[in-house]
Amino acid sequence: GLTASHELSKRNFDVTVYERNKIVGGLARSSYYTEKNKKYPVEYSWRVYGANYKNLLRVLNEIPLHNHKNRSVLNNLIKVCTYIFPRFGKNEVIISRGSNKSKLMKNFKTSDFFKIADKMFYCLTMSTSRADSLDHLKWKDYCQDLSPEAKKYMVQLWGPVLGMDTAHMSFPVISRMVWILAGGSAGRPSCLYLMNKPTNEGWFDEWTDHLQNTNKVKIKTNCRIVDFTIKSGEIDHVLVEDGNKNAILKDAADYYVCALPVEAVAGIVSNNAQLSKFSAFKNTVTLAEKCRQVQLSVQIFLDQKIIYPSKEKIVLYLPDTPWSLIIEPQDLTWGRTYCTDKKVKSILSVGICQTDKPGMLYCKPFIKCSKDEIKEEVWAQIMNSYRI
Repeated sequence: GLTASHELSKRNFDVTVYERNKIVGGLARSSYYTEKNKKYPVEYSWRVYGANYKNLLRVLNEIPLHNHKNRSVLNNLIKVCTYIFPRFGKNEVIISRGSNKSKLMKNFKTSDFFKIADKMFYCLTMSTSRADSLDHLKWKDYCQDLSPEAKKYMVQLWGPVLGMDTAHMSFPVISRMVWILAGGSAGRPSCLYLMNKPTNEGWFDEWTDHLQNTNKVKIKTNCRIVDFTIKSGEIDHVLVEDGNKNAILKDAADYYVCALPVEAVAGIVSNNAQLSKFSAFKNTVTLAEKCRQVQLSVQIFLDQKIIYPSKEKIVLYLPDTPWSLIIEPQDLTWGRTYCTDKKVKSILSVGICQTDKPGMLYCKPFIKCSKDEIKEEVWAQIMNSYRI
């Protein structure tokens, strides 16, 4: 929604954005958990920003910082080129600029090196049309002849990195990311970027201020779209549940941009016979039935300082964990300014990236665990991976 309003406002459109939550940002938003008058920063889904996300990086560069007019949100990104892979019963592997992947690959079979080189060369020399014609091919099937150890990095790693289900990643999507693999193989892993503060402070608050200062964009939070009214085959108006006024409001526009999650659209379509007549809308109901949660974020606050085997800004991926955990140590990227509890020395934002695999303690996937079971399971998997 914010991206659409950003681009439309530059083209002289007047835009109204309706946001269901009290703060903007959707799945990427951050907020604060408060307990005993102490604030703890929480990311709903922390994210990395790839060096090849050219459209996103362009947009970030177009958002000025309100306290630094000559700087943009792009300046709030921190470059990360060091990746740590903690292992079960093995020493961790550290990959950074200037290092090589010999430690990472020492448990690969000899045949893996030839197969990986062949697969990467195939991807790098393939035309776009050829790659698109292989959309039916799953990446895991393309890599099925690799050893289990090699698959941890060639297949399982991409789920956490791209926020995708490793069982269903398509060949064209991953083949276009092979430049990252190629850089890593040469000992020059491509850099990622992290926000240097909670996402809403670093990005969304700046964005909403900028958009509203254009006088072209109105952002209304705590407002939920509940229905579309169709006349003569087109949307005539929408009904908005305004949580601020506790009322249902009607709004009409010349154009409508739907940035709702597919399950939200399906919920509206299921209760609207007019919308159900349109195949595009009707298909959202079928699609929503096939949707499932593939990731979950957990925020961990520790009263001890973690000493990492690298002084660089880092991201950790735990390849042996059943739940494919990936961790951003946010005290390293944010400092501890945003957490008012002085006892907190380390902050881990943990992404759970494997939906279907049973855990170590309760032998259940995370979608079937209680909140307490998830907490204990995540901690057990971290401690089994890394000697903290």
